[in-house]
Amino acid sequence: MSTLTQIPVSFQEGVFFKFFKLAEFNNLSKADREIYVSNWKTYSDYVNTIDFARVEGKMENMIHIAKNLKHMGFLTDQIFAITELPVSEIEKL
Repeated sequence: MSTLTQIPVSFQEGVFFKFFKLAEFNNLSKADREIYVSNWKTYSDYVNTIDFARVEGKMENMIHIAKNLKHMGFLTDQIFAITELPVSEIEKL
């Protein structure tokens, strides 16, 4: 049986792509697998940190907008409709 060194073009998406990636991972030496897993965890932590910061930034921006709207005399229901912040959060402002 011959071995593949590259994923055939027709298999570069979907379940076949996942299968080939899994096969590549399983063919790594134990040391290379550990390095791969460590690098993947680092990358995943980085992506999660960036996503969390993005969400927090959006939340801080919505709170700032809600404060301004409240100072302008908007009602809590109106501020909720604009910012989609929880009513309890709006009432704390």
